[in-house]
Amino acid sequence: LPRHYLQIPDEPFMIYTDYPTSGFNARKGKNISFKILGDGRLSCRMMLVKTAQKKIPEFMVSLKGNKEPLKARTVNNGNLEYVIPGNSTITIKMHSQLKR
Repeated sequence: LPRHYLQIPDEPFMIYTDYPTSGFNARKGKNISFKILGDGRLSCRMMLVKTAQKKIPEFMVSLKGNKEPLKARTVNNGNLEYVIPGNSTITIKMHSQLKR
């Protein structure tokens, strides 16, 4: 299975992963969550890819079980890249949720 693009409703970006995913949940005004499949001994790339001219909104990306948010590397005109271990659950806390 090659790559996955996950569409985010009403947001100016989409999510790209090198690994297959499952359990994708993205509802307007709520956190985004999904599982990266694969072996936990290996890692994949996850990118937040702009779909509009404006910059990607503020958010926090975390792995289930980790207290610290993941750090991104900015690539290709404002897209964000993360390295994610396989067999991980990802949560993206959206900008509207950060103030709570």
